[in-house]
Amino acid sequence: MASLVDVDEWEDYSKSPAPDNAETMLAAISGAIRGYCGWSISREVVEEEEFDTWGTLLFNLPTLLLVSVELLTLEDVDLVENTDYMWSKRGSIRRMGCLWWPFKYRCLVASYTHGYETVPPEIKALCVSVSKRLDIATAGVLQKSVGGISLQFGDRNSTVTLTDAEQGVLDPYVLESGRRN
Repeated sequence: MASLVDVDEWEDYSKSPAPDNAETMLAAISGAIRGYCGWSISREVVEEEEFDTWGTLLFNLPTLLLVSVELLTLEDVDLVENTDYMWSKRGSIRRMGCLWWPFKYRCLVASYTHGYETVPPEIKALCVSVSKRLDIATAGVLQKSVGGISLQFGDRNSTVTLTDAEQGVLDPYVLESGRRN
């Protein structure tokens, strides 16, 4: 899956040129952001993903921006949109006729398109910002103190981690069922 921001866009979100390892860092940070949010965020076509259902009225695909449902199969029977089910842009799928989804493993198969065609600018800016922070840490500046203010950038051996403030920017894009931390 592509990074949430292209290296070519770096200078749109930063006053400094992209470092030599920007592509690698943006890919790693995009993965961390997607992991925190629980879905791809960028436009993605999913082919025949298998799901468990839990005996509920609504089934939620792992997305906050469903664009289309190409295929929905329940226990090897193709379901028909607006006859057997309805879906919302937030990824909820409801069976028609007051039917509930069964409580069964691997019984639902879905092909669908979801995510933003253009990644929101605040997410692109965050990718670049985290990249710059990590670049400072890998360049050897781990902590900086000026007067009574001290900033810690990370350590050379750390994986990509998101600060509380960075997570706050992402919180509107988080699937509550998808958050992994």
